Amino acid sequence: MALGAPGQTLLRPVVGKQDRMARQVAGGIPRCLAGDCSPCRNGEKHIADVKTDRGWFIEFQHSYLKPEERRARDAFYRRVIWVVDGTRRKRDAAQLLNAWNEGVPIGSSPLLRKAFSDNCTLLREWAGSNTPIFFDLGEAERLWWLLATSTNGLAYLAPYSRAKFIESHRGGTADAAREFDEFVNDIPKLLSNYETQLRAQSLPNVFRQPLRRSRRF
Repeated sequence: MALGAPGQTLLRPVVGKQDRMARQVAGGIPRCLAGDCSPCRNGEKHIADVKTDRGWFIEFQHSYLKPEERRARDAFYRRVIWVVDGTRRKRDAAQLLNAWNEGVPIGSSPLLRKAFSDNCTLLREWAGSNTPIFFDLGEAERLWWLLATSTNGLAYLAPYSRAKFIESHRGGTADAAREFDEFVNDIPKLLSNYETQLRAQSLPNVFRQPLRRSRRF
């Protein structure tokens, strides 16, 4: 595939409704190479849908992707964002929304929730990745961000503004892009602190009380 110069928006075809969003992200990105083709060390090539000026590779995934292929791309790009078509199967949207509705709110945020993936195919299929994953259910205002998953079938899930996603990655404002990058970097620590706090709260009171120093006489 012929590659354009930085600033061009030669986007390789994206299947289905996601084509519009992919072009919204790619359109007018300064120093962005849409449809970026990057050679691997062993000569292998991967073609990303969009590469932003901040070094993110954005993949708009319509069809089913084997976990091993996803892990290979994660390792190759390192800074990859997946936007997954949640309209491919009729049941996916209802399952995802139901998982979020039945999830447990995290801290003071009613939007970020710990959801069970047992009855949600999308969450099970995309578990085990450390890269940002967004599910596109075709809603005008929002995407759904899968922040992290655990080995016990739990997933951290939250709605995220579609407009803000586009703004963060098409070079609109530096603040939006920086805020996104910083939050992605902070996610592991934030969730780890939350889980640590939960484990401490589950202990008997005797183990959670600080030890008092004995008075010397």
